[in-house]
Amino acid sequence: MDAIVDVLLICPPNHAFKKNEFLIGSRRILSPDFRKIERKQFSLYPKIKNHGLRKVRFPKTVLTNNLNPDLLNTVHNKITKMEINKAIKNRWSPRAFSDIPVTDEMINLLFEAARWAPSSRNEQPWNYYFVQRENQKVFDDFVDILIGNNPDWAKEAQVLIISVLKKNLDYKNRPNGKALHDIGAANASIAIQASEMGLQVHQMGGFDKEKATEYLKLDIENFEPVTAIAVGFPGDPEQLSEELKLRELIPRTRKELEEFVFEMK
Repeated sequence: MDAIVDVLLICPPNHAFKKNEFLIGSRRILSPDFRKIERKQFSLYPKIKNHGLRKVRFPKTVLTNNLNPDLLNTVHNKITKMEINKAIKNRWSPRAFSDIPVTDEMINLLFEAARWAPSSRNEQPWNYYFVQRENQKVFDDFVDILIGNNPDWAKEAQVLIISVLKKNLDYKNRPNGKALHDIGAANASIAIQASEMGLQVHQMGGFDKEKATEYLKLDIENFEPVTAIAVGFPGDPEQLSEELKLRELIPRTRKELEEFVFEMK
């Protein structure tokens, strides 16, 4: 069965488009004078579907038949203008969490995202221990492992997670020098998946590693707790202390690309 996708169809007046002349890249169907006609769904040609086409290409038949060059440039610019993934852009680390429950399905999807993270030699050197708020005793034990002011706000999260790094490779039990990088990638995948579902996570380095190791009964020769993670829907900053509320409301800032990206020529 063909996949159903949204496509942008560009053609001169009365041009009969063939199946393999669909252009992918927008959710609108436009007329030759660039007015929106309607939103439709088309069955994508199987050959294109199977090849997972991502780049936009203009079939030669579209470039002929007196298609206005200015219109073509306008359409091309609209199609090729790309934006950062919204889940990445909307990700942040709140301290105020809502009392809306996080479902089991959502929790499973967070760890499914981690499962697909890249790792050196495909070792996937991560384990996750989590507890839901409804399991109050164990949840409180996790909160007690946190240090600094983290317990003050993380106790309101719906889920608490501790990520644990596997130090050695399966191959001859050699040290895995890339394990810390890899678990970071898995944790980032969790954060992005959370943002995609309307959740947010707040990763914390502020927790007692020795206490976590003892509580989780980890083999210290091969396992090390790395990050504590609070999960939930964003809540009202007014529920925080004045100090934390101020930190919660400070606008997010990021370095400009030229400060950390350097093209070598």
